[in-house]
Amino acid sequence: MKKIIWIIFSIIFLSAFPAVAGSMYVWTDEQGNKHITEYPPDKPGKIEKKETFQEMTPRERERYDAEQKRNQQNFEFQERSRRQKNEQQGDIERSREAQAEREAAYKKERIERAKNELKSLEVSREQYIYEQNNAREEYYRLFWKKRLQETENEIEKNKQILRSQ
Repeated sequence: MKKIIWIIFSIIFLSAFPAVAGSMYVWTDEQGNKHITEYPPDKPGKIEKKETFQEMTPRERERYDAEQKRNQQNFEFQERSRRQKNEQQGDIERSREAQAEREAAYKKERIERAKNELKSLEVSREQYIYEQNNAREEYYRLFWKKRLQETENEIEKNKQILRSQ
């Protein structure tokens, strides 16, 4: 963000001042320091580069200003596009996060239901075993009761036979 502000500031600052006619010299001194000045060095053999600038005509200035304006508009458009793209990506990311949260909640709910079903099955199993044990006990009780009755009937028959003789 600081870079963008710096670029905008630089464009505005540089476009506020017209180009001035003159020359720029790039030269290196004896200590190896590089200098950029509007005047030549004392010793002419040290110049590395000389740039000459001319003042712009009004028409060139208009073209330059129009180009700067187009560049600024292009930059602003690209910046808006980038922000919109970031917002869309943020929306997509938030949507994905919300979907992940919904899925996690659904999985948690399914786990709770499965736990409850398991508890219910365990209770049902215990109840089934209890009922089976009771049924088995009742079966044996009735079985032995019947056997006892049959045995008592046989004893009674045998007693009657013995009395009749």
